[in-house]
Amino acid sequence: LLQTMNDSGMRINSITYNSAIAALSKAARLDAGPDPNVLWEKTQHILGEMHSRGVRQDTFTYSSAISVCGSAGRWEEAVRLIHQMKDSGTNGTKRNKIVAFTSAITACANSKQWDPANQLFQEMKRDGLAPDLVAFNALIGAGMAAGRPDEVYHLWREIGASNLSPDVVTLTEVLYTLDQARGKANRERAESVFKDAVSLGLVLRCDSLDTSSEFDLSRMSPSVARFAVLHIMKNIVKTVGRDSSSHPSDLSFIAGTTRMREHIRTVLRDEVSQSLYCTVPEREQGSLVVKQKVLQNYIARQM
Repeated sequence: LLQTMNDSGMRINSITYNSAIAALSKAARLDAGPDPNVLWEKTQHILGEMHSRGVRQDTFTYSSAISVCGSAGRWEEAVRLIHQMKDSGTNGTKRNKIVAFTSAITACANSKQWDPANQLFQEMKRDGLAPDLVAFNALIGAGMAAGRPDEVYHLWREIGASNLSPDVVTLTEVLYTLDQARGKANRERAESVFKDAVSLGLVLRCDSLDTSSEFDLSRMSPSVARFAVLHIMKNIVKTVGRDSSSHPSDLSFIAGTTRMREHIRTVLRDEVSQSLYCTVPEREQGSLVVKQKVLQNYIARQM
């Protein structure tokens, strides 16, 4: 379309150019879309044409172009565009600048480049741009890709100390990072993160279909499901400890798939107690049940 407009001698303004780059950015994010490297070449051509024609590039231009960089794995180009945006004194709202920085951080994350991603995040803050949750999640994603459990855990705490609320994406990536790192310290951190998430209503919500004896873990990632099981079992023991008259019934975990079902079984057996024998209901193959007597014996040994 741009070529047709050029051939017709039509004057093309920044809005039209930005729309073209935004379309390339959207196409680059499609799983089965065109080759991102080809899209990046087209983006470079449009940026060059804007420059040669004296059409001013704004923060929207840069954020869209940087998004294409990320999909093409060109994190160095993304960082260069951020600095070009700053050096040129480009006009734009704070929101658009935050989006541009976040796109650059995501580009670094896609290439497992923790240090450049973190540098951009800190640069944002020095420039007076308060990171939003999307920016935090982008940096956490970089930490997850690069295997940086300490930094990822501290980012979780930083979100908690701000006016932001983490979401399921935050939780999933933080727990995955801590889970992969292994070790007692990281397990304790992960259990603390999951406890925070329950308090915030991200998981095991009191207004969900979950009850004291049935829990739906089917839409959780394996790492989140692991710490959900550990949290649930600890809470059951605590509940009986506070009220000795309570009598737990059969405990059911809805897994959804055979793979998740066996993952939950492994966590119960290897991390909670080998005595926690589980059964699979004949008509509910996606579920796992700990019978009342087995559960009572387990609780008695913990008291």
